[in-house]
Amino acid sequence: MGPDILPRPVRAVCSHLLSQTLLSAVSSVSSAKSPSKVCIQLLDGRYLVLHASRMQQLNGPDQIAVRLEQAIPQDLLPLLAESHGLSARERELLGYVLRSYSSKEIAAAMNISAYTVQDHLKSIFAKTSVYTHAGSSFGILYPVSNLRMIVPFKE
Repeated sequence: MGPDILPRPVRAVCSHLLSQTLLSAVSSVSSAKSPSKVCIQLLDGRYLVLHASRMQQLNGPDQIAVRLEQAIPQDLLPLLAESHGLSARERELLGYVLRSYSSKEIAAAMNISAYTVQDHLKSIFAKTSVYTHAGSSFGILYPVSNLRMIVPFKE
């Protein structure tokens, strides 16, 4: 790769930002924009999030700023849940598990019975090959070693 070529994740996050800008310029309706961010996995297994935003200039064309930061579980949950094929309700329930809610608290928050919570957990465990409640957050957030780049995702 030459010095004048940006890495693919940087191009992806910038392209997403530009497409959002074009859509809002063409559309007369102001819709909620999805964040312009890309999550990538580094060679050592850690994840990195790239965020893009426009820098408006007084003179000349606008520029794009790209910010890099270490991914946190909230960044990883949507893409890892999708890679494991979790349903929307399973993703919602997993979010409560990651916030250390008890099964009883999850049931109340989701307006379901504690038995249904357990059924969802069993399904999550089966899909992620993790079989303990305590291991579910660690098992789903850190096992994926074959993901190298994930294009922009919605929160």
